[in-house]
Amino acid sequence: MIPIQLISIGVQLANVGPLMCIALIALPVVLLLSLVSGHRLHTALVYYVLSLIPFLILSHLYAIGVLGLEEAFKGFPSLIFTIVFPMFWEACLIKSAKDWGFAEWLDGILPELQTPSINRRRKKRLVFKLTKKYSGKERSYPDLGVLMSLSKKTVVEVLRRGGGLDLYMAVVPKRRREEAIREFLGNYGFTEIDRDLRTTVHSTKPRDAKIILTGDPRREYERLPDSFILVVESGRTSDITLIEGRPIETTYISAGLGFRAGRTVRPIPKAPVYKVGLYRIVPYGREVDVLRLRADRECTYYYTDVSSLWRAVFMKTIPTVDWREWIEVPHIAIIGETGSGKSVALANIIKHLVEKGERVLVFDLNGQFHNVYEEMRENDHDVRYLDLARDIRIDISGLPVPLTAEVITLTMRSIDLREGERHGMALSPIAYEVLRGILHELEEVGEISFEKLIELLKAKEEAYSRFREDYATACGALRRRIAHFISPPFISGRENIVDILRRINEKGGAVFIGMNITSRNGKYRITYGEQVLVVMLTLRLIFNMWETNPRRLNIVLDEASRVLHRNLGGVSPAVLILEEGRKFGIRLILADQVLSVLDESVQQAPLLIFLRTKNADDLLYIERVMGREIMELLKRLNTGEAVMFKAGTIARTEFEYTRLSEHRAIVEVPTKVYRMEREVYQIPGKRPTLRSKVMKIAREVIEALEDMGLTTGMTAEEVTDLVLKARRAGVTMDMLKSEKSIEEHTELLERFKLIRWGRGIPKITWLEKVFRRAWERLPEFREISEHEKETI
Repeated sequence: MIPIQLISIGVQLANVGPLMCIALIALPVVLLLSLVSGHRLHTALVYYVLSLIPFLILSHLYAIGVLGLEEAFKGFPSLIFTIVFPMFWEACLIKSAKDWGFAEWLDGILPELQTPSINRRRKKRLVFKLTKKYSGKERSYPDLGVLMSLSKKTVVEVLRRGGGLDLYMAVVPKRRREEAIREFLGNYGFTEIDRDLRTTVHSTKPRDAKIILTGDPRREYERLPDSFILVVESGRTSDITLIEGRPIETTYISAGLGFRAGRTVRPIPKAPVYKVGLYRIVPYGREVDVLRLRADRECTYYYTDVSSLWRAVFMKTIPTVDWREWIEVPHIAIIGETGSGKSVALANIIKHLVEKGERVLVFDLNGQFHNVYEEMRENDHDVRYLDLARDIRIDISGLPVPLTAEVITLTMRSIDLREGERHGMALSPIAYEVLRGILHELEEVGEISFEKLIELLKAKEEAYSRFREDYATACGALRRRIAHFISPPFISGRENIVDILRRINEKGGAVFIGMNITSRNGKYRITYGEQVLVVMLTLRLIFNMWETNPRRLNIVLDEASRVLHRNLGGVSPAVLILEEGRKFGIRLILADQVLSVLDESVQQAPLLIFLRTKNADDLLYIERVMGREIMELLKRLNTGEAVMFKAGTIARTEFEYTRLSEHRAIVEVPTKVYRMEREVYQIPGKRPTLRSKVMKIAREVIEALEDMGLTTGMTAEEVTDLVLKARRAGVTMDMLKSEKSIEEHTELLERFKLIRWGRGIPKITWLEKVFRRAWERLPEFREISEHEKETI
């Protein structure tokens, strides 16, 4: 061949004919391989130029006579160099494109220049998101073998979000298999999305994303990182290398490619083979299209059975959904430990329902939803916040006697379950027997009130004290407990609860019932039993009213165990609503800390929302129903994060933070409440002393004056002592009948403050009322003389 001098570049070349053939053949080959591997056209052109460099160098060496000498000793090395040098160069190019990231680097720095073939290829990609997860004995994830038979490449991206993980899947379908893939993945809860998946990966350190295929899904689940990308491609049997039945780990070193030593075992011919690559997602990595990632780039395994890894990936992920799309169900139960976000979840649901214009009734036990009410009121929604004893009155005298009797019995049991056993104050079976008998008597009379209950219990206690001390003790315990219900919620209030419920039924709107009340002087604060009785009575009234006039109504109740405890021993109104309320349009949205203490009907709620919980019984139930992975997830959820379970489908959600309040209403407590409390705690059968009788009259007078806004400046004990001393000193009512008698005994009356001087005229004081009533009511008071030494 004739050497040619290229004067323009100053390089001598030889073998022009073979060089032109190589260039013409290499150009389409390099372009085709680059486009097939997903790289851009400009990257292919760079590699084309680089691939010709060794041939240009060899041609130049031949032209200047360095190579091709005729001597045998020198000609043989030149032949070896001619063969080895191009092979080494091309191997480096392949290595740089395949493993060193040089091709991706070129794609990133060179300007966009895409071909129609690339665009056509991108149109074939399908991207899906897992939107629901099934639980049960059947396999709840798609079979990898079926999926790979329909696709050329599958890339699964798992992203950590809050306390759980989202799963996306990008698929390159085979020809005319798009619809089959959509149908297949749609059956497993995948929804197609119209966007590409791009993420940041660490593409230079394979050991950072190491995964061990053990065949045990549990071990592989624990070894998987929180955020990762799994690339699965179909492989060839000749690509498989196994050692003792396990795949060889591909390791990359600076000198090239190396394999772990061991005995090589070939898989079954024509067996399904997959190339599996794992990438760790890192914040400092480079953003790439996930379909550009390859299975044989990092920590790669060629394996004939990756079902354990495939299952571990789906064990790791639970889809994230919007809770608003799931709450259109008959009833909702929210379970979570203290501080997990139950009240925040309820606040979010309340706001959503009010904004939709639905009927809502909220039992605000602790005043924490007052901020939600204020926010809704500022947005011009139809909402009202009504406090017990100030705005609402629970008048049981106008309610059906059987209904009230049933609710009173259930309230007694609820108090026993919550507070009685804790403090050793639970009622005995005899007490419930006595209560049933008294309530039965009142049903026959057709009228019921707490005052009548106490009167009957007093009478029975006195009667039983003669021959059945156990029954007398039971009557006393009942009497003292029922005395707590003679309290402001059942006495005061501008509007009856029946009228409020009727208005909700007819006109709609949202009503918050504030149940956190206290007195101005701090002597009174609403009790657990009062709250339970109010909730139960209201729920029972709602069921009866909606039974005749069905309407859609949402009832929101926190601390549901008060009215839904599994050991309540009767059909609670809340259970009645859970079982039969749907046909009347009543929906119960309840929350509590522990599911296992609630009635079994709660577990049958169409939607269960679990926040963070550590209760052992609840975790066992969750593991049995939803799996061990969900149980482990619930232990580490953040505040506001939740796992929802609906019709065998599992999903994760998150509730937006809402600031809660500590609203407390100040109410006026009638003196009747304190007086009744003192009377109730008086021991029947023991004859009261004269001093106690006079003191009772003194309290009546003082309370009456205080109700009129007057202050006495004396205690009942001081008044009693003064009145008794006056009687011992010989004061009688005759001395106070006329002005003449008052003037005659001025000094005596003034000493005991029965009169005072005003403008030179003696005037009777308020102590005269105490003296007069004691004189009129108490014969023994009239018989006292200064010589009597009996104990008063």
